[in-house]
Parts: sequence; C-alpha cells; structure tokens
Amino acid sequence: MSPGSTVLSEILDRIYSARTGRPPGRMLAYEKTREILRSYGLPYDPGWDSTEALGVTGGSTITNRGYSRMLAAETGVQRCYVISAADIHASPEGGRFARYEGQGRGKQAFSDGGTGSLVLISEGGQAGAPEGRYIGVALVGNFEGTRRGAWGAELLQPRWFAAPISFDSVQIIGANPRDLITEVTWDLYREIVGVGSGVPPLPHEVEARLDGNLADGISEETQALQVGMVEVAGGVIPSARAAGVLEPSAQFEPSYSLDDDSPVRDGTSLRGRSPDQRLRDKEVERRAVLLVNQYLQGKGWTFRRDRQPDGVGYDLEMSDGSSVRHVEVKGIAGSRLEFNLTPFEWWRACEDHDFLVAAVTDTLDPQKAYVHLLEGRDLMAAQRSAVQYRLIL
Repeated sequence: MSPGSTVLSEILDRIYSARTGRPPGRMLAYEKTREILRSYGLPYDPGWDSTEALGVTGGSTITNRGYSRMLAAETGVQRCYVISAADIHASPEGGRFARYEGQGRGKQAFSDGGTGSLVLISEGGQAGAPEGRYIGVALVGNFEGTRRGAWGAELLQPRWFAAPISFDSVQIIGANPRDLITEVTWDLYREIVGVGSGVPPLPHEVEARLDGNLADGISEETQALQVGMVEVAGGVIPSARAAGVLEPSAQFEPSYSLDDDSPVRDGTSLRGRSPDQRLRDKEVERRAVLLVNQYLQGKGWTFRRDRQPDGVGYDLEMSDGSSVRHVEVKGIAGSRLEFNLTPFEWWRACEDHDFLVAAVTDTLDPQKAYVHLLEGRDLMAAQRSAVQYRLIL
C-alpha cells in the first residue's frame, strides 16, 4: 500500500472473523487489529500499528505496519531488508541499534516491517569504500522512535558469515545505492544466508529465534511499546518539600441524568470500560512509569526503588540529592490533566510531605509526552469529586 491509501473495513472484518470465529460487530478498527494480532501471539502497538496513540477522532486508521505484521504472521515469512554496517551503533546497554534521522530512503518500508523482520548486514560499496559485500544477518527486536524524527531498530543475535558475499554476485531487482535500506524477498534473503553461512534458514527457525529473544520472560505489555526515543517534557521540579497543614478545597458534587438507556454524569457516559479499554489502561500506566523515570533521571534525579508491588501508596522512590521523594505515577492517554487517587493515595497527599504525583499526559503518543509534577498543595487546590462509595452496614 502507498502512504495515505485506504483499505476497506470489510477486509479487516474478514480477517477478524477468520481468526476469531465470530463477527466483529461494531468494534473499532483499533480493537479488531488488537484482537487479530493477539490471535497470532503478537502484541499490538497503538503508536505504530494504528493511529490510536495519536488521538485521531472521526475514524480509526490501521497503518501499513499493522497490515504487514498480519501478513507476516499469516504466511510465516518475515519481511527482509539490507542495512549498512555503518548505520549500526552500540547502545549503552551493550546491544546494537540501527539508527537514522529524518526521512531516509527505505526507512518507511523498514518501519512497516517492524519487530521480527530480518536484516542482511552489508559493508562497503560506497564511493571511496572497499568493494561492497554482505557480511552477516540479524533479527529486529524492539522498534523505537517517531515517524518523522530519530528512530532505531534493535538488532538481536547478529551472526557473521564465514565467507562474505560480494555485491557483484547477487542481483537485487530495484536496488538503489542511494537507499539507506533496501527490502529484499524472503527467497533472496534465504539464498544469500545459505551461501554465507552454509545453512539456509527455514521460516520455523525464524519463529523460534523471535520467540526466544522477544518473549523470554517479557510480558506482552513490555513488548508492545518502548519509550527510549520519546521526547519527554515536564513541569518545574519542586526544589523543597511541602510543609505545614494542607487543607483541601471543597468537594465538587457532580450532576446526573436519569436516562436509564444512556446513563450520563455531567455530559460524560457512565458505561463501564470494556476489557480492551482496561488492557489499554494497563499499558498507559506501564508506559507512564517508564516515561517518569526517564524524565526525572534526565533532570539529575536518582532512581532508588520500585514500590509498585509493595502497596505503599506510591510507585517510585526517587532522590533529588538532598531527600527521597515518594512519586505516584498517573498515566493519561489524552492531554486533559484529570486522574483518580485512591483513598490511601489521598491520605499520602494530605500527610506525607515527601509525596509527589507525576501525571503523564499524551502517554501513548510515540513522539512526545509531558510530565506534570504535583505536590500536596497542588492536589489540595484541585477540583475533586467522589467516584464511588464503600458502604459498611
């Protein structure tokens, strides 16, 4: 598909029905795509597989990458590319990443392939460089970045050929030396790897390598979205802890309608959240924690301890150099600063002068996010309302 092309929703409906055995009904394209990929054992990424993370309204669009991943899963054949060794860089963690800037030729096709794609690594072939040759292969792991800016693909399990293969001995139809990345067919990839390593790969071997590297002890949510290349902005970091007695503002009392067919509070539907929405909420929260940690460490703070499993009323212990702060993270998919606090978290806000809420807006945006840092006095001044009551009889 060319960029901007439209695929009839009927095609997505047919795929959904074939994979799940049931009609899609009135599901959004986002929801159908999530279920289709899940049926193949693959995570759904709202930042790359669709426009969901961009908050697009008036329709749901599935990207070329989303359809590409369905096709690769159905056929058992991954998409294959040639990348230059000159564009592969070591990461601080010791791995390898292929990184590019701007709209390099071939970049869009590579991003469409996404996680699980295969790469042939080349070297030379440019003006003033030695004769070009293919020197090895790798598997694409986590895919990070933005559609327009810097981006990177993690390269897993690189393997080097015992006998590198000259460019002159292989004909790639449509290859352009100006392209940063060139896509090749599975058959050609298999042929080159067979000559270079002596053993041509089989599709099931590709699947085994993918499972072993990407799914080993890693949850679906962890695979789905990475944040290392998201631009994270934020508010002013408090220089001193709140002090004194904090007095909350008066509680806001919402208004309700009595329409039983469509319950509404202050113009907002009260219908419960679907299982898919709850899964999305979970991903928003997970991603928000990563973004907050990234932002605060970028400002000189030090991560001390993850308190999420401990039930202490906050998520992270962070140090600003002079004291330890108790940071409760709130992930918000949209841009409106609105979130819930549990009774325990509210008690923390009132009593714990080290308590700090880090609320992340636009959490699912693959390009940018904003961290709002709120002290107890900020929370006391906010408009608040009860969302439920616990009755003890």
